[in-house]
Amino acid sequence: MSELDWDHLRIFIHVARTGRLSVAAERLKLNHSTVARRMSVLEESIGTRLFDRSPQGVTLTNEGTELLVYAERIEHEAHSMLAHVAGQETLLSGVVRIAVPEAFGCFLVAPALDQFQAEHPEITIELIPESRHVSLSRRDADLIVSTVRPRRGRMFINKLAEFKMGLYASPAYLERRGTPVNAGALATHDFVGFIEDLLDTDDYAPLDQIVENPRLAFRSSSIVSQQSAIAAGIGLGLLHSFAARYSPGIRQILVDEVGVRRAYWLLVHADLRRIPRIRAVIRFLQQLVGAAGSARMLESAVPDPAQTEGGSLGTSSTANSG
Repeated sequence: MSELDWDHLRIFIHVARTGRLSVAAERLKLNHSTVARRMSVLEESIGTRLFDRSPQGVTLTNEGTELLVYAERIEHEAHSMLAHVAGQETLLSGVVRIAVPEAFGCFLVAPALDQFQAEHPEITIELIPESRHVSLSRRDADLIVSTVRPRRGRMFINKLAEFKMGLYASPAYLERRGTPVNAGALATHDFVGFIEDLLDTDDYAPLDQIVENPRLAFRSSSIVSQQSAIAAGIGLGLLHSFAARYSPGIRQILVDEVGVRRAYWLLVHADLRRIPRIRAVIRFLQQLVGAAGSARMLESAVPDPAQTEGGSLGTSSTANSG
């Protein structure tokens, strides 16, 4: 391996974060050809391929993902050094991509981002409203919130909170069709649900758990669209209790008979959990669900993040590799 040019690592970080040479070049105020040439030189100096290139952009190889972890540590230490010499507080910066179930992202994370931005103005949050097919090992995301606890993978896992889904309806629908008196009466009602052959979401809760062969008057792969349809009086449907608060016109029915309880799990790749900006976002998510638990928007929540190391996954376990 030849001598490493540290400036190449700075460019590498921008290319890895943006996924496109042209975007990285624009941000760095360099020519596209200069960025491409320097990445080729970096790969030659290290002796391995760091990117898979395609017309859509570049994606990190396994070796590139490993290098990025070390490069970002160097970046943070450099910022800390300069801030210390100048007598300034270290300012966390960079992009953190979070993959979350749609309802969690829309109704819990997004409304609270102003608080996070006030504390960390140089960190940009990218929110992906799905998590089932997002990979930490491919670096599709830095953090994943999922309703499924993985059994395999080199990652740290922490249970964020439990939540409940209930059966909801609009006053207009209930006035038109009547209010079901028990679960047995649901067979005569219309429902709003998912398109089963397009299921690609962690928000899924099967209606057939509460009624046999439900008549679906409206289907959507989006739980947010379903909530709008329920509010419009299209039919009955299962919704997250914390999300239903954003549609004050709807109300929960058969509270004691119908309900689905699930949990949110926070996943982070083992190599990323100590990066300061990642830890800052983890702490934000833990505080978020803690506040939601206190407001009874979630069934239960993790303890105060101060009880875990630096707001990281200090109490979590590693899934089995394989």
